[in-house]
Formats: sequence, structure tokens, C-alpha cells
Amino acid sequence: MPAPALNFPSLTLPRHPLWLGAYETACQLLDAQVARIQHAPLSAWQTCWLALGLRYPSRGDLIPSLLDGFYSQQSADGRIPRALDDDAAQATCPPLFAWVEWETYQAFGDRARLPRVLPRLVRFFDWLARA
Repeated sequence: MPAPALNFPSLTLPRHPLWLGAYETACQLLDAQVARIQHAPLSAWQTCWLALGLRYPSRGDLIPSLLDGFYSQQSADGRIPRALDDDAAQATCPPLFAWVEWETYQAFGDRARLPRVLPRLVRFFDWLARA
């Protein structure tokens, strides 16, 4: 099995080889998603789960641009699209972004980011409350 490109933490689980195999597969899937970003737009779900996964190889540098791509498409009324392609532009996503921002903050402590994204998240939650 090839080593993950993102440099995930190593695990030693001699009593649970299936767990180790599952971990290595998850790392490979995350690697594949990172590679896919350059070729195809991700949905909000994919983006949020990818951002959460990127905490483990300490790739917090990739997370803001993933999330900011969605924030840049936020409508004036606060809606954030479900995907960045034309087919899903009018659909919306569940409120995962606030959770991902908080988890990312806890992992990397970027205090400058929270004041920039909080107004967008509040507008999104207000939109959800009205929808």
C-alpha cells in the first residue's frame, strides 16, 4: 500500500491489523480528495469533511482556501451554495461550516480568521432561520 502523500501520523496497531488497514485507506482517500480539488469542484459536504481530515496531517494551510471558495459565493441574503458548480448553485447545504471553522481554530489557533468568517456564518445562519 503506498504511503500517504499528506504525511499522516503513523499508527502501530499490532493487535488490530484491520483497523490499521482502514486508517491507511482513509489516508489514501483523503490524499485523493486533495488531488481532486484541482480538477473538479467539491460539494460543501466533501469540502467540510476534507477540511476536518486535513487537521491530522497538520495541513491547516489548505483549509481556509477550501472554505473561502464557498464563502465567496455567498448570496446577498446569506445563502451559501451546496456546490460550486452551476447545477447545484441554487441548492444549499447544512450548517457545517461553523463547526469546521471551530474545529480548525481549535487545531491551529488562527485567531485572525474567526473575525473574518464569523459575519458570513451569522448571515448564513440567519438565512437558514428564514428559509
